[in-house]
Amino acid sequence: MTFPRLRDLSGGDPDLVLRALSRSDSGLLQASGGSLRRLRAPPPRMTDVRRADIRDRTVLVCGFDRRGTSLDDLIDFFEGGFPSVCNVRMRKRMAANKEGTYCSEVWG
Repeated sequence: MTFPRLRDLSGGDPDLVLRALSRSDSGLLQASGGSLRRLRAPPPRMTDVRRADIRDRTVLVCGFDRRGTSLDDLIDFFEGGFPSVCNVRMRKRMAANKEGTYCSEVWG
């Protein structure tokens, strides 16, 4: 496997990844007939309506400890308390006037 995080999460088991891809309803990645080849589906067209929808569902949350918080911590926090979360991204950008904290983006 090429991606270290995916390899760590799946234990290096490609069958586990293929099973997860086959259950996904996002359509962004698809398994190719049970083989190890992946097909990347084209993303939906970015229209003004889609852009507004994404903007309305996105939250920028700041104040996380920069040294003591991992992406896994953020995923556990947001998916545990907010069932509609579909994506969490860690942005290593210093929050305004807050030394040692950073912001995280969350999509619902």
